[in-house]
Amino acid sequence: HHLVDEIILRLDQLKFVKALEVTNEIPEETVLFADRTLLGEVIQNLVSNAIKFSKRGETIRIYIPEGESTTIAVQDQGVGIPEDVIPKLFNVAEKITTPGTDGEEGTGFGLPFSFDIMEAHGGKLAVTSIIDQGSTFTAFLPYVRPRILLVDDEILARTILAQALRPLMAEIIQVEDGRKALAQIKQNPP
Repeated sequence: HHLVDEIILRLDQLKFVKALEVTNEIPEETVLFADRTLLGEVIQNLVSNAIKFSKRGETIRIYIPEGESTTIAVQDQGVGIPEDVIPKLFNVAEKITTPGTDGEEGTGFGLPFSFDIMEAHGGKLAVTSIIDQGSTFTAFLPYVRPRILLVDDEILARTILAQALRPLMAEIIQVEDGRKALAQIKQNPP
C-alpha cells in the first residue's frame, strides 16, 4: 500500500495534466516479499503507461485481484491494445512504442524490463486488453514464506525478536551461537 502511495505521488504531475484519478486499493496490511526497488519500478512503469494511454478524466485502479494474495493489477479505461500487438509487448527485440493519448513518447523498453524483473522474482507479467475499453496489467509474484535465522546466546532476546517478526509469517529458526548458525546456514539457508 505504502509503496503504491509513493509511486502515485511521484506521478502526480502526469495524472494532474490529464485530470486522472489513480486509486490505491491495496490493503494497508498487505505484505509482499520482493525487491522493493525493482517491484516499485514495475508498478511505476505500469501506472505511468496507464496514465499515458488514458483519456482525460478517467480512472486508474491499482489493486490485488480477488483470490490472489501475491498479485498486483493496474487497470485503466484507456485506448486498449490491439490483439496482434500484445504478444510483442514484453519482447525487447520488438521494441513496441506508441504515442500516448496526448502524444507522450516512450522508449519501448519499460514493459520488457518489467517482464524481466518479474521473471527474476519467479513471477510473471500478463496483460488483458479491449480496444477503447482499457487494459489490465497484472504482476504475479510467487508465494514466498521467508526463513529468518535468529542468533543470540540469550533465549529472552531471541524470543522477543521472534515475537516482533511474527507479523511477517516467516519460518523463524533460533540458535544460540555462531557455530550453530553456520551449521544451520549450510543445512537450511535463511
